[in-house]
Amino acid sequence: MTAGFLPGCYKNFPQETGESLPGYLLRLSHANGYDGIADLLRACTGVRKASAAQMVHALRLSENDLKTMSRVAVGDDRHLVHHLGFAIIDGAIGLHNTRVDDDAWLAGRAQVCPRCLAARGVLLEEWDFALVTVCTEHGSLLLDECQECGGAITWNRSHPSHCEHCGADFRHANANAAQSAEVDVAGDFAAVAPFRFLGHGAEGLTQQWDAGFRIFKGLALNRRHWAAVEVPPKYLRDMSLSERHQVTQLLARVRHDGSYHLPALAGHTETILEPLRSIPKPTAIRKHAMRIWQGELGIPRPLAEALSYSMPFSDEPPGHEVFQGRPPSFYSNEAVADFLGVSGPTVHALIKARKIAIPAMGEAFDIDELLGAQRFLSDGLLTPAELAMLLGIPLFGADDAGETGLPSWNPRNNSDRRIELGVVMEYHLQLLAKFDEHVPLAGMVSLGKLATRTTKPLDTLIRGVKVLLSGAVGSFAWSRPFRWADLLVPEDEANLILAGAQQA
Repeated sequence: MTAGFLPGCYKNFPQETGESLPGYLLRLSHANGYDGIADLLRACTGVRKASAAQMVHALRLSENDLKTMSRVAVGDDRHLVHHLGFAIIDGAIGLHNTRVDDDAWLAGRAQVCPRCLAARGVLLEEWDFALVTVCTEHGSLLLDECQECGGAITWNRSHPSHCEHCGADFRHANANAAQSAEVDVAGDFAAVAPFRFLGHGAEGLTQQWDAGFRIFKGLALNRRHWAAVEVPPKYLRDMSLSERHQVTQLLARVRHDGSYHLPALAGHTETILEPLRSIPKPTAIRKHAMRIWQGELGIPRPLAEALSYSMPFSDEPPGHEVFQGRPPSFYSNEAVADFLGVSGPTVHALIKARKIAIPAMGEAFDIDELLGAQRFLSDGLLTPAELAMLLGIPLFGADDAGETGLPSWNPRNNSDRRIELGVVMEYHLQLLAKFDEHVPLAGMVSLGKLATRTTKPLDTLIRGVKVLLSGAVGSFAWSRPFRWADLLVPEDEANLILAGAQQA
């Protein structure tokens, strides 16, 4: 212990067990007449940031400032050092041997338990986490807004128990009871300890706390984030408690005997990505879900698979497993064409599309690439008939298929009118990201109906999609089954779609 008070506080008292760092600073600042956390830290330390939440984050990373604040508070420079973390390159903090993402801490809001405040007068550390929405002691929902005025509770307030907007006392507020499973979920996140998950196999998978955080965040993302393949780095930290608690409820439903049964959450993923069902490829939803869960959120593959699909699916086996031993070797384009059952120009198209690499002199084509090309030909291309299913209007022969404005995957072969699934997916995902789920449907007309008013329905439909993606139409809706013909625009903006089209 290093004794010796530093000036700054005339009332000195220690931090209580389980008390939040910002909560303690707020209690200390109020007792000593400061106007909140930021005012206290500016007066007593070298921390300089725009908001109280940012100042607390910076304090967690500065041993010198924590020691200074400790001496100001109790005269012992080790008193608050257990809050010291270390910065990780992506903005996270290493704390208690655990990676704690910056988005796991509440920033724009703070939350309280009225009963805890009334009984102890302190703000608990577990309430600092955006992933904790329930008081684990009293089994009730936390509050993040004043029940008197509706104002958000933040760390910018000057009194631990009073609303910064109207002065109401949070200790007299009512708190709604939570389900016992919701309390368990909150306790798991509050513990900052590893999680136990169940995937498609019978064996449990133990993962670090950070995996639980990433799953929570993925469940909180809205449809637009999933469509835009966008995981905002700062998202949970500013969400309201009611929004975050919806994720707690999802996790509570799949928690049994301390483990989380992840395949039961795949239904949530499938609901979010429901508009992808109109793409006539059964793997479309699963592949895009894996793109988010594994690719963007960094969830380990076994967990990502369980979150993406409610039933297990087979992996794509390597060549030596497919052929149960040494796979065949192919040294020429002709041999590859025979193996794949395609023409020579199609092999050239696969090479140009970088599905197959030309081997070095004297070496064979990579068998795993050939198997991948085989899957691409069956799952990665849309035939004119499949494209018509997605568009929602018929295509009359090869000419119509070529007039979609979508590039043929194989332009050297005029008879091959198939379209690469990835190209169509990008259009579909852009529409999914832009359409308004809440716009009233009264006075709306579908692109399919507008298309039938013209002599070239296909041309009108494709033009309509491009107009919607350009932003020329203020807002548009989309009805089931989410074909392009089911896109809805305001009747008074239909002229933007029909401009230049010849009426039927």
